[in-house]
Amino acid sequence: MGDTMKPVVIAGLALVAVLFLVMPALACDIPDEPLTQGYWKNHPGEWASEEKFSNFFKSGDSYLGVLKTPTRGNAYYILAHQHIAAYLNGAAWTEIGSIREVWWEAKSLFCTYGPDEIARMKGNDPVRRQFVSLAETLDAFNNGHYS
Repeated sequence: MGDTMKPVVIAGLALVAVLFLVMPALACDIPDEPLTQGYWKNHPGEWASEEKFSNFFKSGDSYLGVLKTPTRGNAYYILAHQHIAAYLNGAAWTEIGSIREVWWEAKSLFCTYGPDEIARMKGNDPVRRQFVSLAETLDAFNNGHYS
């Protein structure tokens, strides 16, 4: 090999070394599983859409604002947190697939009820129980336990 080729070979080897060191770290940042509502609340820069600034149905707040609102036992927010995470999981990396009907049912409830209405409902109210049941299903999906 001539002296003129040595810098090219050295630069090529350096590039290969950098790729082997950097690329695995980058690949680890791309999840192949759904992410939880806690992740999405703390990483709004990772949202694949601008929904974070849009109004979340009858809540009077944005998607991100709702996600940052403590649930305090309000079934509206319990479901909203899981619904937003499922939406973001579907929009970003995973297909909602079999969970789609549950997600749409929750969306229908958000079009019908606001957080104050649900907060006034007693624990055994059928509508409140429906909010909680859907939240449990979406939570299982967001934690990778739903097939």
